[in-house]
Amino acid sequence: MPSMHVITISTSTNRQSTKHEDVERQDDNNSRLETSRKVFQVHADVGPVTSVPTSVPSEADKDLGPINKPSIVLDDKLYSYLLRHTREPKILRKLREETATMRGAVMQTPPEQAAFLALLVELMGVTKGIEIGVFTGYSCLALALALPEDGQLVACERDHVVLQVAKRYLQQAGVAHKVMHSPRDSTGVLWVQERWQRCTAVAEASACGVAAGGVEAVHAGGVSTTVAWVDCREGAASATLEALLEEGGNAQYDFAYVDADKRGYAAYYEQLLQLVRPGGLIAFDNMLWKGRVADDEVNDKQTVAIRALNADLLEDDRITVSTVPIGDGLVLCR
Repeated sequence: MPSMHVITISTSTNRQSTKHEDVERQDDNNSRLETSRKVFQVHADVGPVTSVPTSVPSEADKDLGPINKPSIVLDDKLYSYLLRHTREPKILRKLREETATMRGAVMQTPPEQAAFLALLVELMGVTKGIEIGVFTGYSCLALALALPEDGQLVACERDHVVLQVAKRYLQQAGVAHKVMHSPRDSTGVLWVQERWQRCTAVAEASACGVAAGGVEAVHAGGVSTTVAWVDCREGAASATLEALLEEGGNAQYDFAYVDADKRGYAAYYEQLLQLVRPGGLIAFDNMLWKGRVADDEVNDKQTVAIRALNADLLEDDRITVSTVPIGDGLVLCR
């Protein structure tokens, strides 16, 4: 059987962001850190609880019609029950426990959501997938484990520190030999390690939309290949998706999972509509955004971007769409 390929792609942030954006980003990071401090309660039998319990919903607006069955409120007791009844491989549990000790741990895809995504991958018979936003690799590893032996996963991450954690657990899971291979053939290379992207030639750098930073020889599939180191800038994930399209990736992927910068979701969506085949699935995380999307008084840039995408997806007749109230809200687009 051919081996499964996991292609890890890392993007770096733009150093020319405005002072206002930097302050907003820091405020959001501080908010996430404070939230993580409040909700990470380590239970001996289920591990860290990383999901914020929802509040009781207010009475629906009259134009929505009657609510015949109220939603379930996941308090700590019920969420712990949910975790006990979620299948989680030991390697994922170990990764979850390490992630809980890290800054921004609340960004990890929760176990029940990762299990749901893995089930979708198996049900659909996914062989080629894309993930935008890896963090410490929990969802990436869950998806990789669900793929068949000849499956391929293109995974994009911009943070050097958390990417090292993801790589380590991919190695511990026994898939290190499957990482950073080209989806094209054994002699081509298209992957990013840490903050750099390797291309098969310097000329390909312009197609990736990023700056070349040098050339060196590496071995790919036992064949010595000259490749360019390319520095990825902000938006390089979009540039990478564009490069996949230029390589003939149109309608070649079965599944995509997006859990990254919220203001980039709309651009990723249009590119993924081209990359994912008809009948395939695009999943967006954080689409309920801890309830902020329903609060008219919250209008930061990320919340506004998510609201706008939710509205656009609802009216987009190119897709069938459903919002699943799991984790922080998962929108599925077929």
